[in-house]
Amino acid sequence: MGVYDIVYVEHDLPDREVDGELEFQSKSPQLPVCLLTFRIKDDGRLLKEGKFYKFNGGFEIHGNGDYFCTFRKGILQDIVKHDRA
Repeated sequence: MGVYDIVYVEHDLPDREVDGELEFQSKSPQLPVCLLTFRIKDDGRLLKEGKFYKFNGGFEIHGNGDYFCTFRKGILQDIVKHDRA
């Protein structure tokens, strides 16, 4: 069993609307990867353990599809569907 972070997404995804939240996992090295909980709010803010997280960069999420999310100063800039071959 690997170590991963949980990412809850409330924001709409490129291929579907989100009503409530969806749960994903991330093992991206850009995040701490130590069983933390992140949340992408419907307004695009990124929270880490319930607090605003001024993250710059991007990370992959997997579970209910595969996506790559990019942020600037903790605000979502883009979510792109990532088709794994």
